[in-house]
Amino acid sequence: MMRRRERPDLREPEIKADLFCDCETDIERADFFASGRAHDTGIVSEIIENEVARAFFARHALRMLREWIREIDWQQFITEYPEIAKEIDYLWK
Repeated sequence: MMRRRERPDLREPEIKADLFCDCETDIERADFFASGRAHDTGIVSEIIENEVARAFFARHALRMLREWIREIDWQQFITEYPEIAKEIDYLWK
């Protein structure tokens, strides 16, 4: 019996993929791990399943942030928010 794990963003997962290789986006990968299917299929230990899901959610959030930043003037952003810009550059590398 599959147990549902607590998800970082508290929304219901959209279960689309039966296998990890079927996941196309970071959100689908995060859902796969957060739902407990990664452990059920033997991909990862149950102990780190939520942490891996959070990593995929964070990577998705970072990509969304980068897309938003591309829409604004990057030089202006660096001038107004230098610490955030430094963190974004560090995380993106």
